[in-house]
Amino acid sequence: MWRVLNQPISENLRAELEARVVAAIGTTTRLAGDQPELLLKDFFIESRGAGQLLRELLDTPDARALIAQRLTDPVILAAYPEIKLSGAPATRYRREGDGNGGSAPVASAFTLWIALGPTNGGNGCLRMASTTGESDKTVVALARPSHVEIAPTSAPAYDVAMKPGEIVFFDADQLHGAYPNHSGEPRLAVRVTLAERSGLAPGTFREIAAYGSLGLAARQGWRKLLGREAK
Repeated sequence: MWRVLNQPISENLRAELEARVVAAIGTTTRLAGDQPELLLKDFFIESRGAGQLLRELLDTPDARALIAQRLTDPVILAAYPEIKLSGAPATRYRREGDGNGGSAPVASAFTLWIALGPTNGGNGCLRMASTTGESDKTVVALARPSHVEIAPTSAPAYDVAMKPGEIVFFDADQLHGAYPNHSGEPRLAVRVTLAERSGLAPGTFREIAAYGSLGLAARQGWRKLLGREAK
């Protein structure tokens, strides 16, 4: 399942993230071999203040509501900027978990993918595929008037063109890929994959409280955010 959330992140947050990600890319202009994307895996932990920006992303009203509906005790499986540099090739279709030795996706896991700039078929936007096979039908900037409306995995494939600041949600079993970047600029996004704590082995996830300053990252902070009392 997948859908574009109604509520984009604030322009201030988007601009701050974009500036930090561009700075983190530094002098990198190309990828080794045919690697389709540059993944800044430690960005939110190592970049001072970036962890709080991640918490602000998760506090976006639509994202917060979605997390609260799906997870009782949320933890983070992965959180990092994902950059498709100019000239980068297409990203093969995959499901979350496929990159981990082909292991099955965690049943409770889902991803929030945030566009920091415009994404389209020319610069490497995501493409959600149908589990029943690829289709010739593609839709750009698909209108979704209801925040509960989702595209099932049996739906035709879609090109997920997004405006800066928009967020797309997709489940762990959603087959997805991305186009090559034929533009002259990098395509910038942030990928955050969350899951339920129960059933996960120690060391395979990070606490949401691991991100941000000590004053803002108290364990009860996230529970308060979700309207729960700390245990």
